[in-house]
Amino acid sequence: MKQSSFENLAIQFYRKDLGVYAIVVDAKFIERHPQDITHIEHTHDYIEMVIISAGAGIQSINGKTYPVKEGDVFIFHGDDRHYFKDYKNLKFLNIMFDPERIKKYHHSFDIEKINEYKELIYLPSLNSTGEFQRRLFFDKAGLSILENLFNDLIFEFKTLKLGSRLIIKNKLEEILVLLIRKNKDVSTIIPKSPLLRISKAIE
Repeated sequence: MKQSSFENLAIQFYRKDLGVYAIVVDAKFIERHPQDITHIEHTHDYIEMVIISAGAGIQSINGKTYPVKEGDVFIFHGDDRHYFKDYKNLKFLNIMFDPERIKKYHHSFDIEKINEYKELIYLPSLNSTGEFQRRLFFDKAGLSILENLFNDLIFEFKTLKLGSRLIIKNKLEEILVLLIRKNKDVSTIIPKSPLLRISKAIE
């Protein structure tokens, strides 16, 4: 199993002083980039958002396999072992960020002030039945909004004009707000896991 570090990712794609990077991944990308580990079980030292923008496939998370499809969103970090077992017909948007680097280089990361951000991002990987629970689903309209924000991120990464650093951080936070809202909507319908109730009681 491999561990991917933010330092190495920044060297491969963008400047490391941004604390964020985003990229579109599909089968052709994986074939062109032999260093890519999409299809190899791995962990990493940063937070990763995977937004399935087209197609379907199979993802392995902590030893369990899950079918994935357009609209699925996953959040990984720390010891989450994951990789795509079947990715040939998939296209996904990959956003990876390091909160500590963001605070170091941008001097703030305002979304951390929202309690619901911590509830989603640092929700335990598994629920009471052993299923991965940092997973959301967006319909076509919601996915389209995420894609537009993602495309704005990519544009700013490629141009890095005056103000791009600020826009990159703000677009990341906008995306995270949409995920938080979606998670909150789901939580009002589906009872929260015992682990989450315990974490709330501790706060």
